Amino acid sequence: MRHLYYKIIILILSFIIFVFSYEFSLTDPRSWICFIPLIYGILFYLIAPNPSNVGVGFIMLNLVLIAKYLLFPFFYVNSNYYSPYDSLILFETIKISYWYMMLEMILILVSLRIFYKTDCFNLDINNLGKYSYKLPIFLFFLLIGIFNISPSSYSNFSFILTQEEFIFEKDFLGPTSYIFFIKWSLYIIPLYIFIFFYKKYLINPRIFYFILSIFPLVISTLIYFSNSRLSILIPLLSFWFVLVKFYPKYSKLISLYFLAYGAFSMLLLSLIKFFSVSNINSVSFSYDVGSYFLNSYFHGIPNIALGIQASNQYYNTIKFSNILDELFAQVMFINDYFNVDNRTNYYFNKYIGTNSNIVPTLTEASMLFGKNLFWILTPLFTYLVCQFDRLSFKTSRIDKTFIFCFFSVSIAFFMLGNLNLISDSFFTYFIPIYLLFIVNRIYISKTKIKFK
Repeated sequence: MRHLYYKIIILILSFIIFVFSYEFSLTDPRSWICFIPLIYGILFYLIAPNPSNVGVGFIMLNLVLIAKYLLFPFFYVNSNYYSPYDSLILFETIKISYWYMMLEMILILVSLRIFYKTDCFNLDINNLGKYSYKLPIFLFFLLIGIFNISPSSYSNFSFILTQEEFIFEKDFLGPTSYIFFIKWSLYIIPLYIFIFFYKKYLINPRIFYFILSIFPLVISTLIYFSNSRLSILIPLLSFWFVLVKFYPKYSKLISLYFLAYGAFSMLLLSLIKFFSVSNINSVSFSYDVGSYFLNSYFHGIPNIALGIQASNQYYNTIKFSNILDELFAQVMFINDYFNVDNRTNYYFNKYIGTNSNIVPTLTEASMLFGKNLFWILTPLFTYLVCQFDRLSFKTSRIDKTFIFCFFSVSIAFFMLGNLNLISDSFFTYFIPIYLLFIVNRIYISKTKIKFK
């Protein structure tokens, strides 16, 4: 029932945005964007499921859909259809872009309707599994070793409230492998501290143990990598789900903090990065920047049109090796065997004359699999979001809950953007962290911890 209210809110909001964005002109296909919010609102109300339980992947996907189908049209119209690559975009391609966008919208909503079935999880504190603390202890000493060998690696990480770290771009310092070990440790060590004190809370439910258990998770979410908002947002949502799942009594309090802090951190880092300023006091509002930001990350009509044109030009040069490069060119330890310039993202940027844009999933699939299969990745990614959300509900293990949430959020955020980004998240985060959890569980010490 609560999700039905959400659908009504989206429907009303879509109508309001349609009214304030209406500038329809039959001769200018860019102005047709005003109908996208209204169409999305109606289709979302009619097709989207009404799950009794929603996971973090579902939440993230809904935020992404709001950004693409509601916020982007509003900013695009009010920026007078701004795009830095407007001179490259053909009006005929823009018309085709609407067909791509509409089909994508329908595929996502129908896939959610079919696949999104989360089982209600009743926590059994007698069946939470066994945990060893050898892994976090090993990672702690590894962090000390990295600091002694390569202290510059830590300069890539910043505390959210340290104003002097708010810079537009940061050069990565230190070996890539060290950076990733630091990232993994920032997730795993706080998680196991949570497990340690959560066990004590189950034995003796005092507020003292509750605070000690959530404190390391909160501190971990205050640290971000370079100027990446996702380095905060993805673990933030994952930790939030872990806490509300295993502390249902305090779910409202936990949700209030994470919602407030999540909104603050995302707004702050987005303003600092995309408005090219050194601190928040010098931010000035601009529809042009908002339109560019939303189009770059969530792929509105300009990016889809450019992707179609790039696909038309380079499709014949794509071979099977391109798919392998798409999947593995940025995977740590094996990326030397693949060509980073043999990917759809390279051809997309080559076409528009830059090196910083992300090819939309729809046109990426068109390059890789042909124009008849440009839609194929969208339902696949939606299915994966549904499945990993379901796994995060069903598992009774705390570590698995976290990593299933982490990957579900990653897919949901990147699914409109790029297969390569999802592949990078899978091989760089999900697989290594999941394997570390398994190894830690298999080679468990005699001083193993079992919840009773």
